[in-house]
Amino acid sequence: MTRLRPPLLLLAVLSLSGPAAAQQASHAISAVTVFPDRAAVTRTVEVELLAGANEVTVIDLPLALLPESVRVDGSAATAVRLGAVEVRHRYGKGRDMDAERRLADEIEALHDRRAALDDEIRAAQAQLDFIDALRRDAPDVANEEREQGLIDPTIWQQAWATISAGTADALKRIREAQQAQRAIDRELQAKQQEQTLIASGSSQGSVEVAIKLEAEAAGRARLALTYQVPNASWSPLYEARLDSETGQILLTQLGEVRQHTGEDWTNVALTLSTARPALGALVPELEPWFIRVGEPVDRLAEGQAGGQLKDEENELAAGRRAAEPAAAPAPEMPIDRGSAAFAGSEFAAEYKIAGRGTIPADGSSHRFTVADRTLSSTLSVVATPRLAPVGYLIAAAKHEGEEPLLPGPVSVFRDGSYVGLAHLKLTAPGEEVRLSFGVDDKVKIEYRLVSDGESQEGLISTERRIERQYVTKVANHHARALEITVLDQTPVSQDERIEVELLKSTTKPTETDLDDRKGVLAWRYLYQKDEEREIRFGYAVTAPEDVPILGLATLRPGGEVNILPRP
Repeated sequence: MTRLRPPLLLLAVLSLSGPAAAQQASHAISAVTVFPDRAAVTRTVEVELLAGANEVTVIDLPLALLPESVRVDGSAATAVRLGAVEVRHRYGKGRDMDAERRLADEIEALHDRRAALDDEIRAAQAQLDFIDALRRDAPDVANEEREQGLIDPTIWQQAWATISAGTADALKRIREAQQAQRAIDRELQAKQQEQTLIASGSSQGSVEVAIKLEAEAAGRARLALTYQVPNASWSPLYEARLDSETGQILLTQLGEVRQHTGEDWTNVALTLSTARPALGALVPELEPWFIRVGEPVDRLAEGQAGGQLKDEENELAAGRRAAEPAAAPAPEMPIDRGSAAFAGSEFAAEYKIAGRGTIPADGSSHRFTVADRTLSSTLSVVATPRLAPVGYLIAAAKHEGEEPLLPGPVSVFRDGSYVGLAHLKLTAPGEEVRLSFGVDDKVKIEYRLVSDGESQEGLISTERRIERQYVTKVANHHARALEITVLDQTPVSQDERIEVELLKSTTKPTETDLDDRKGVLAWRYLYQKDEEREIRFGYAVTAPEDVPILGLATLRPGGEVNILPRP
């Protein structure tokens, strides 16, 4: 096959002598590149050209096709020159009332399903509120039983386990209902777009592309027609499988693709790209921002003044729109641009999916494997006993790939068992991947409030002083040494009249204001096998007696109690 000659491709429109030989070409989708916000579809068109002028028409293309994105490439057995590439719309006639009624019923049913999921979320939230009420009251009951010598640790451990399980169940129900709602929302969007097309009488419409060619001699040609369409997207997601004995993580990167473009993609070469063509190429420009002294207005005139101000804002916005350059007309495309496959650059990455893919135009989710990576991680444990008296196993590993890991949800597995859902942030090459692999049962955490006192100081101007002290006991029951980090926090004053200080009895933190979070303290130590440590932590809040302290609460494992606003 001979490539069509590049010098001749500079002509966008040809003046061809004699009538053109017109033909409708057979065509099929051969490749698709999916962006986060649209897709580029490539159709392979096989044609037999006559010597001289030819016009090839590709019909039945989707109405959503973006005319400015049309490109033509190809190869032929003889030299061929490309003429005009024209995009034409063919609209159907009349409205399909039966289809309108069917879609209306389907949309109503989807709204009903979404409302039922709202009810499910409210029911689960009510369960959480009830559990939260129990959790707030439980520490007071426990203290009373402890003072009376009646406390049964087994009963309270079972109670906390029950509360934890009930909370997890309610959160799972809420999460699953929200996921189902998102799926319904996507389906609603697709059906509403279809409803709009039917109502306009153009639901049976299509687009065709006419390609004018001039061949030096008769022969076979293969054209590649590429165009972009909206209503297609992909997003990254991951599976992370940890071997806790070796610390190795098998990180599988997946691409989740959805589309309702109006045409099925069957057995195509699929590429996922991080480029975002929908954002366009024009850099937003700042216009002068003028301010002025306004005339004072009374409250009775505020409504009128607000309306005038809104009118001025609308005028300014209209002026900006008028100043924006008009979109350039779609260029008529030359053929033969070279066949190098783009695999990535400094600014975007493309992932060519192995094999072939099939994605119907129904908005359903389809997952494809992008890459498998084996990471060597360092294991540690992080605990926030103030909120939950358990330790979480953390694996940290360096990302040594050539392209960044995009942000997305991660299904995490530990030693073959599914643990839960985590999230991977945007990670550049050389940065650290840090994932949680669930609760570590071999690290025991005990957390208790040992004192919660309030006193007054001063004779003339009295001050109110609140002191709280906590003790955290940490034990490593692993057969090896393990780094364990315990987190806690002091309240942060937003008023100079309220002072917060660490008590002298506090075990010195290894870090303060952790990750620029004010008031967050960390105690990070290497715990040997079966080693136990006790961490003491206390703070005092001082303020004038007449200053209310809002937001101060006694925090015990699992919740907040004893809110102390006081006049």
